[in-house]
Amino acid sequence: LSRFTLDYQKLFKENAVTDSARSQVSAIIHGIHVRDCTTSPESTFLASLSDDSNFLDFRVRTRGSGEGGLAKIDLLEVKFAHTAKKPGFIIVNTNEAFLWSLLDVASRTKTASSEFSKVDTKVNWDETTETFTVEAVDIHLSEDDIDEDGTYRAPRSDMIFAVKKMQVWPSAFQVSFRRQPQTARYQRVKNVQTAKIVNYFTKKLNFTVDKA
Repeated sequence: LSRFTLDYQKLFKENAVTDSARSQVSAIIHGIHVRDCTTSPESTFLASLSDDSNFLDFRVRTRGSGEGGLAKIDLLEVKFAHTAKKPGFIIVNTNEAFLWSLLDVASRTKTASSEFSKVDTKVNWDETTETFTVEAVDIHLSEDDIDEDGTYRAPRSDMIFAVKKMQVWPSAFQVSFRRQPQTARYQRVKNVQTAKIVNYFTKKLNFTVDKA
């Protein structure tokens, strides 16, 4: 990130009968440059560096305190590399190998976090040794969205959002992608009428998209 700005403002309207509180949260990422360091030489995966536009402009305006389980949102605005007139290009340049590495990292992170979320630490005082003992205790998670008879219940929320205006500005992406199939990533399809076509697309098809 070249620069990152986070701003929070809150004021109160003296003459307002209701919802006297006004809040605004805005986040700005001025520029971003993501590089793939697993290759030699390093290659750029994502880039948006411009003097005319920011990579991300995010703004939320709210009214009221949010008490009573109702959040009143006057404006939710998102801009990606957009100026007052038109969007600038966000350059994405990658290949299949890098996407697989991202999926591997996401999978390992999810597995590790799920293991930690199921275990808690319990500290006890041992009167005999006059020391603390630490042990790991499994946390038994209940399935709140499924009844005992197997009936599904929609997730419950204590907060309702009333959005008055939501605005997402147009974005422009310049994409370059190179497909390099990795045989170990795909299983061979058998006993299917279109098996040869599927195997060709997953294991042998190579193509390059340049600045589309």
